[in-house]
Amino acid sequence: MYGLDNAAREALQKHLRNADELFRQKNYTSALAELDKALAIDPRSSLARTFRERINLALKQLQPGAQSVGASPHEDQAAQIPSLFRDIEGHLSRKDFHTAKTVAQQILAIDSENFYAKAYLDTIDQQQRQHIAEVANTLQSAPAMSVLPPSDLPKGSLTMYREMLKEFWFDGKISSEESRQLQEIRSLFGITTAEHTMIEREVKLQAYIDALQIAWKDGVVTENEQKVLQLMRQRFSISAEEHLSAEMKIEEARRSRSSKGTILLVDGDMETLTGLIAELKRRNYEVLIAHYIEDALNVLITRTPDVIISELFFEQRGVDGFSLYSKIGELPQFRDVPFFFMSSYSDEKVVRAGVRIGVDHFFRKPLDMKQVITGIDAALRPRRNI
Repeated sequence: MYGLDNAAREALQKHLRNADELFRQKNYTSALAELDKALAIDPRSSLARTFRERINLALKQLQPGAQSVGASPHEDQAAQIPSLFRDIEGHLSRKDFHTAKTVAQQILAIDSENFYAKAYLDTIDQQQRQHIAEVANTLQSAPAMSVLPPSDLPKGSLTMYREMLKEFWFDGKISSEESRQLQEIRSLFGITTAEHTMIEREVKLQAYIDALQIAWKDGVVTENEQKVLQLMRQRFSISAEEHLSAEMKIEEARRSRSSKGTILLVDGDMETLTGLIAELKRRNYEVLIAHYIEDALNVLITRTPDVIISELFFEQRGVDGFSLYSKIGELPQFRDVPFFFMSSYSDEKVVRAGVRIGVDHFFRKPLDMKQVITGIDAALRPRRNI
């Protein structure tokens, strides 16, 4: 794999995929032919050589004439997998993400370990998020307010690589052989060192969070559990800050289970936000924070709050809370979300004009917390009674 250009790498990957499909169909002769083509491109490919040994072993275990036996129903289903992958591509080209996911899940129902189907699910999610971002982007008038994600989407193979890392790190360490296999996979799929480092860190942190959740399940961390967590912190190099962050995530998840609703606060004034956030959390509201209008639009790509409370004026010239209200109003999914302003500006004419265009309420700064909570509760009460 080392020194191969992109065309050669793609050809090698194609032959390995073909060999894998043929092997699952027990068409060993054709699978070996695909591996010969792969080795002709890269004679040093340990994946191809290991795969070839696996097929030869399977052939030795077969009794004479066993290869001519008719295919089982499961083998017939496996033969449909290449056609199903082509169907996924067609659905993606039409932006029919729901059907594309359904087809990928059909492949996993036939072959639950098919890494390419798992990778496709990741790709479908990424393209769906990009499509939503493109729709949101049409609402924005300035380049500085773009909500599009980076143009280069994460590779679907990263999902497969993440699963491998989870398996290899299960015992808390990676052997030299596992390290060699990971290097081979990174080279085969073009996974960069930076991507490997990022995913490996995510895997370690998630494993630690999972262990914390298990330890806290009954509300008491035993001495033995403490020792296990300490060992994981050492092996995974979990810092004190990361440990604290993991604890906060778990605690946040606990609170969100009984959350009364989600409030999006849009304001650059941290002094105002600090007191309001504390009051809302004390009353079991989940709080999302955005300091600028473009930050709020980015949040709304993935979350739908129950209430939005925004400052009227921001530091950016020509940008105000009415701009945010107008843009949100153009999206059907947010038209029924209550929208409040909070500001030290108190011109009654502006307040009345805002109410006439649909703003639910103005809260004057410094905020009367009881008034704010009463307004939020009143706005959410009709939903709770549904």
